[in-house]
Amino acid sequence: GRRRVRQFDLVTDWFAARRNTLLSQFYSSDAAGRANMLREARPGGSVTPEVNEFLECASKQGRFKWFENCTVQNAVEQNDEIVLTCETSQHAGGEDTCEPFDLQADYCIVATGSVLNVNEAPILGNLVKESGTPVQNGFPVLTDDLRLCDGADIFVLGRYASLAIV
Repeated sequence: GRRRVRQFDLVTDWFAARRNTLLSQFYSSDAAGRANMLREARPGGSVTPEVNEFLECASKQGRFKWFENCTVQNAVEQNDEIVLTCETSQHAGGEDTCEPFDLQADYCIVATGSVLNVNEAPILGNLVKESGTPVQNGFPVLTDDLRLCDGADIFVLGRYASLAIV
């Protein structure tokens, strides 16, 4: 998608006067409602104003190039360079088009806004499947004490525990 310049990768309503209202809504929602609120609150894909200013300067000097609306299909390191296989999405004349290309770079800064999905996490995803832990919109539905499931001594922290804690 397009570059977003923001100080935080979290909608600022969660820091403002509406914080208590949003927290109340969050804690009174079921897992599906909480997952939707989390997705809306953390849209991702942003850079801070300071980083944006630095990169804009480097771009004007020809040392950096922005690639927006770009999906990296593959990335490998070859001879101290990063080789990216990319695909750009464009909307022209009422049609969506994709243009694949290869890019060689010394550095790669990724502002992906990646989507969290426990089912795609190599180790935790397998544990979730084996334990039968329900998943809502990519987030595992944990017990109140952050266990993967009742009776398991597997505790989950960080973004994967977002449905249970803020």
